Amino acid sequence: MSTIDTTLHNARQDHSLGTITAEQYLALIESAYTGYQSLTAFPETQRGLRDEFEVVIDYIEANPDTASGARFDPTAAGFYEAQLPIMEACRSNLSELAVFSTTGG
Repeated sequence: MSTIDTTLHNARQDHSLGTITAEQYLALIESAYTGYQSLTAFPETQRGLRDEFEVVIDYIEANPDTASGARFDPTAAGFYEAQLPIMEACRSNLSELAVFSTTGG
């Protein structure tokens, strides 16, 4: 999750600063979607938060593309709400999520 959140955060930041192109931004948003899909690919014995990740995937797939052409808007309230059970589960497991920003110090 931290890797996906980091990717989304840096994509937004870098795109707003003009350090990546619109095409690069779209590719990064798409890679986050692929990352969520990969988290559901584990066998039943390693299920973890599979249902919660599927909720995020369902949210992404149910929402139309954004004006920028991205598959989803990572700043949308609905996206945050879909992620919330995952964040809470990680927090209660003492494995809180972290974002590593490439800009801003």
